[in-house]
Amino acid sequence: MEFRLLGPLEIIGDDGRPLEIPGRVHPRLLAVLLLDAGRVLSPSTLIEAVWDGDAPATAINQLRNSVPVLRKALGERVERSGQQYRIRADDSELDFRRFTRSVAKARTLRSSGDDRGALGELRTGLELWRGGVLSGMSGRHFHAAASALEEQRLTAVEDRIDLELALNEHSGVVADLRRLVVDHPHRQRIVGQLMLALYREGRAPEALEIYQAVNRTLADELGIDVGNALRDLHTAILRDDQSLMSYLPRDGAASSPSPTPASPSPRVPAQLPARPMGFVGRAAQLSALNDQLTDIEQPRFCLIAGPAGVGKTALAVHWGHHVRDRFPDGQLYVNLQGFDPHGPVDVTRALDGLVRALQPADMAVPTDIDALTGLYRSLVDDLRVLIVVDNARDAAQVRRLLPPGSTCFTIITSRNRLAGLTAIDSVRHMRLSPLPRSEAVNLLAESAAGPQVRVSSDEWHQLAELCGDLPLALRIASAHLDTHTGLSASDYISELGESDRLDALTIDGDPDASVSSALEQSFLALDIRSQTVLCLLGLVPGNDFPHALVGAVGGIPPAAAQGVLRQLETAHLVEHHSFGRSRFHDLTKEYARQRVAQTTSQAVQEAAIGRAIDWYHDRRFDRLTDNYDNLVSAVQSWNSHPHLWKLLDALCAMSSTGHDISVITPFLDAALQRALEQDDVPAVQAIYHCKGQVKANAGDHASDLAYSRKARDAGPDPTGYYAYCLAGALHNSADPVAAERFLTESMRHAQATGNTHVLMSSGRLLGHIHHNSGRYPQAEAVLTEALTYGPSTRLSSLTQAIEIILARIHIDTGHVDTARQVLQAVLNEPHILAPNSHRMALMARSEIHVFADDFELALDDLERALDLSQARAERFAEIEIRIALALCRKGDYGAALAKTASVAPPTPVTHTRGLYHHAVANIHNGLGNFHAAKTSALHAFNDFAEISRPLPQARSLVTLSEALYGLGDHDAATAARQRAITTFSRLGIPVTREVRIR
Repeated sequence: MEFRLLGPLEIIGDDGRPLEIPGRVHPRLLAVLLLDAGRVLSPSTLIEAVWDGDAPATAINQLRNSVPVLRKALGERVERSGQQYRIRADDSELDFRRFTRSVAKARTLRSSGDDRGALGELRTGLELWRGGVLSGMSGRHFHAAASALEEQRLTAVEDRIDLELALNEHSGVVADLRRLVVDHPHRQRIVGQLMLALYREGRAPEALEIYQAVNRTLADELGIDVGNALRDLHTAILRDDQSLMSYLPRDGAASSPSPTPASPSPRVPAQLPARPMGFVGRAAQLSALNDQLTDIEQPRFCLIAGPAGVGKTALAVHWGHHVRDRFPDGQLYVNLQGFDPHGPVDVTRALDGLVRALQPADMAVPTDIDALTGLYRSLVDDLRVLIVVDNARDAAQVRRLLPPGSTCFTIITSRNRLAGLTAIDSVRHMRLSPLPRSEAVNLLAESAAGPQVRVSSDEWHQLAELCGDLPLALRIASAHLDTHTGLSASDYISELGESDRLDALTIDGDPDASVSSALEQSFLALDIRSQTVLCLLGLVPGNDFPHALVGAVGGIPPAAAQGVLRQLETAHLVEHHSFGRSRFHDLTKEYARQRVAQTTSQAVQEAAIGRAIDWYHDRRFDRLTDNYDNLVSAVQSWNSHPHLWKLLDALCAMSSTGHDISVITPFLDAALQRALEQDDVPAVQAIYHCKGQVKANAGDHASDLAYSRKARDAGPDPTGYYAYCLAGALHNSADPVAAERFLTESMRHAQATGNTHVLMSSGRLLGHIHHNSGRYPQAEAVLTEALTYGPSTRLSSLTQAIEIILARIHIDTGHVDTARQVLQAVLNEPHILAPNSHRMALMARSEIHVFADDFELALDDLERALDLSQARAERFAEIEIRIALALCRKGDYGAALAKTASVAPPTPVTHTRGLYHHAVANIHNGLGNFHAAKTSALHAFNDFAEISRPLPQARSLVTLSEALYGLGDHDAATAARQRAITTFSRLGIPVTREVRIR
């Protein structure tokens, strides 16, 4: 008789014909018995597997009734022993055991040098597979068995392909490998086999493409790099290494057969450390562990990773005690001491301890690591044991401790990410972070529960903040309050805030109760370069930093900086929290600052600070909006540095992205005085420019113009940058003619020096001036050319600004669909959108909504733009006025009037001032106050005429004509209306749109 499980369940009788097993329950019961053929199984085990945890009340009766049915088909081989059941079957009758025997024999043959015999055995074994294991049968029990056998099949396929490549019997192997790579993109051995096969067929470029694809996949999906073997193969293919024509990527010697399992120990190990007292929070993590335990389809291993002191062991041990009754065969615990200053526990020693816990004391324990591993796996196979592997340093330290099968559950804790365990061993990753503030406060209160402890709610919160919500720090703080009777909470808070915080978070005489010692262990596990860079990063103000800054601070190349960053993130000393940025935990930053002060010379520190300042200044025109807070902190921390002006200049550049730069005001005068005394011309020019920009943001355009002239005249301007800045001040001061003159100068210098930023900036401003003056073709041409100087993406705020001006040109000239597409493309990328660009795009889109009578959408865009403009007084006022205009178009004149009442008319004459009078005129027309409307419309007309804005000037004429009609002066109204129409026609503006809505 033959029992086939490597595919749909199939029984072949002695006559060679299939046997039918009727019903739904009977085949499932038979499958469960066959998977453990020869073993006695309890009714509870069978019921759980057959009904997958959802057994009916009649399950035990159905089980008993099924045995006669199976006996009728299969004979006396189905046995009942008391209340338990088993099926007798020789290994030769079970296809999955014949398969495993073939694989084991193949490995033996290969280790003896008989590759051809090994290949034959593997092919014989693999031919037994007819599909997925027990396909058609669902349930956790069957899924677990199928997963284990499928892994063995894939390994056998890999072994077979190795041998085919070694023996040059690989006809058609490329097609098979391509299918395998698609189905299993993370199995690097298969990828290597495909690369080698392609190379041998003269298809090296395809092999290299495969490598790049898997490299990207591993990095994007798992955050890991390819292994050394695959990387070496890639290098060899690049070199066209001819030895590859006979090279075989062996996975090492075949493993020896597992030793015979020892007799089970009568002792039940219970090695978990004591349950942590006062454990609070972590509800989501506890729930996730419970779900993983109860869902048999999930991996049986979980890695809890996180920084030192975050509570990884406490979580593992707390949960272990909570579920210990689910593991009647014992709970094992091993501390690998991965970060101990005396070195980690040897894997052999760890295995020895686990084996001795599982077998009788008089049983011999092998010393060979492979034999010891085999014995350990045999001992735990089919046992229900919880294994806690604590404080692991790397994946190699853990891998041999992972049990086979699905009955055990293993928790690993580590300060490192151990991504290899996730990639290769199907270990579920759980990252642990500091506690939420509310849970941190609860932990403090639970731990410091002595009667002498008197702490207010505010003090608990202050303590939690000073501890960085880190559980180890919180417990140490609680212990201080609990054991020092004379220490008040307010005194301890002062000590933490004013002195050495890490020293205050230490229990004297106990190295395990010290935040500093915990961090020290992680630090010493780094290589020397990473230690140095971590210390130097401690000098840089701010708890987060851009990745690109790491190389500058450390004085190392970008590639080396990426390697350092990976090491720091893997060790959880920094956290990758957003695109291109990582951050310190507060106490880790404190440790880095202390360490750099203790171990690094003043000269080295000063050099690192200088490189950081230069990095910020050199990239002041890049999109550095995420660095605003750090720059403010740097200005405040390094306010006496001789190159402070570079930080001020970098912050000032953020004005173009809508940030508040008034924070630099208190530092400008002292910096200017120092620059003048030292005759530092570049510094003097930069500071004058900063002063002008601060004034411009406050609406003081006269002072901006004065400082901008000083900046240009204070020294040479080889790039034309200060001429451009002066042009901007002239434009804001309603002198576009003079602005164009200096823009011409700016662009000439920029062309000569190849400064694309100034070329692009000047082109943007010139295009803006052309747009305002109604010269739309010239504006479009200048702006389109300016775009050619920038990046092809919208990462640059200048690119965004130019596209938005082009969209406004399309709106003005009636090409609304084109404008909508441009603006939508800009707004669809909010993650790269500078605040200023975001504001301008929303304001432009609101005009489209107004023209379409979608007033609610227009108001929504304007309200969002208002939220982005709090730091710019004039911009804020302009948006308020545009909201009033939208309300006016909607017919809500009362709300519009209230909105304008909150805005003072700007002085001197600016576009915003004209817009204010225009809005007031429209409101009065709507309310029937035609005399007031006429007065305001004339003000608007004159304001726009003074600053050469023909389109809004024509629109104010339409508003004036409506006021004149209301006053009965039809001739004057008609004349004003006709004059407006003439202007619209000359500018190429849709007349019917403008006259209809205004």
